[in-house]
Amino acid sequence: MIHVIFEINKSNYFLRDVIIGKVIFKEIKINIKYMIIQLIKKENLNYNNKYISETTVLNTFELMEGNPDKNIEIPIRFYLNGIRNLTPSYDNIDDKFNVQYFINLEFVDYQDRRFFKNMEIRISRLSNMNRKDLVLIKRKKKINENLNEDKENNNVGNNNNDNNNDNDIEKNKNNENGNDNNKNNDNNKNKENENGISNNNMENKEKENIDNDIFANIEKIKNQFDENENNKWNDIIK
Repeated sequence: MIHVIFEINKSNYFLRDVIIGKVIFKEIKINIKYMIIQLIKKENLNYNNKYISETTVLNTFELMEGNPDKNIEIPIRFYLNGIRNLTPSYDNIDDKFNVQYFINLEFVDYQDRRFFKNMEIRISRLSNMNRKDLVLIKRKKKINENLNEDKENNNVGNNNNDNNNDNDIEKNKNNENGNDNNKNNDNNKNKENENGISNNNMENKEKENIDNDIFANIEKIKNQFDENENNKWNDIIK
């Protein structure tokens, strides 16, 4: 009736991956009306020794319309990103639950007869490359965290050293100010002493001048008295 080759680039995908493949028609003995591709999710549950299976078509789109020629290739590009209810594949969780995914090709002829060809795929949360990237990212984060901690510790140590240096500088400044104040106080004391000495010298000079004036006046009075006495004696003798 119909012979097709269905190929995809790999069997393991992650949630945001793209399924790339092709369909090759080798032999066609029917008139094909259209061909669609579907992503099918199959959930199996073993509950109380009862086997329950549920099949859901998550997404579907049309690949081809009309009857193809022999040996023609139809490319496939199926995006998984944005498909609702898409989860990773699960294998026999506690021997009770599993999730499987299938890529299904459906051919419909003009008599509405349907022909199917499917292939199982596995879907994981992250690809192998993403897992490696995550490991590298975690390692880089740890390295960066360690470097940041070392930088913070160095900054704290440098800040403490700077604070100690600032305190030492302030202490030196305070000591210098204290020395300057002591020098100023000593100079003021010396100036006061000098002023006191000069004042004492002035007082002594003033006293000496007063004493000299007094003695000079006394001598004048004596001289006047002596002259008056001499004049009296001279008058008596005459």
